[in-house]
Amino acid sequence: MRKLLLLWLAFPIFLAAQTEKTAVTGAAAGKGATPLPTQNSKPKTQNSTRAVVVGISDYQDTHIPDLKYAHRDAEAFAAWLHSPAGGSLPEDNVQLLINEKATLGQFVASLDWLVEKSLEGDQVIIYFSGHGDVDTKLFGQPGFLLLWNTAPESYMN
Repeated sequence: MRKLLLLWLAFPIFLAAQTEKTAVTGAAAGKGATPLPTQNSKPKTQNSTRAVVVGISDYQDTHIPDLKYAHRDAEAFAAWLHSPAGGSLPEDNVQLLINEKATLGQFVASLDWLVEKSLEGDQVIIYFSGHGDVDTKLFGQPGFLLLWNTAPESYMN
C-alpha cells in the first residue's frame, strides 16, 4: 500500500514534467510537433470548481480521540459551496466525506475523481476537518491527515 500511495502521489508530478518536456522538445526541434490530445483536452466554455470536503469527528480506533464538531464544520462548508456566496456549486461537483465515509480508500477515490474530472483552468478545493499528526518514527517526520480508519500505530499503513 505504501508503494502504491507514493506512486499515486508522484504520478501527477511525473505527468506534468513529461507534458512540458514534450511541448518544449517539439517546438525546439522545429518539427512542428504538438502533444497528442488527451481525454481531458476537450474544449470548455467556462472554468469549473470541484471540491472534496472531509469532516471526521468519530474515529474508528479508540486511540485517536474523537472531536465534537469536525463533521459539522465540513457539512457547513459544503452547504456554503452550494450557496450563491460559495459559488453555487452543483451537487455533482462536491464530494462530502463524513465520519465512517471518510476512509483512506474513499479519500483516494475522491482525489482520483478530482484528477479525472478537472481540466486546465479549473479550481479544486480540498477541505479537511479532523486530526492531523506527524510520524516521528519515519525519516523526515512526515505529516499525515488522519482519516476515519487510520491505524494509530503506523500512519503509513
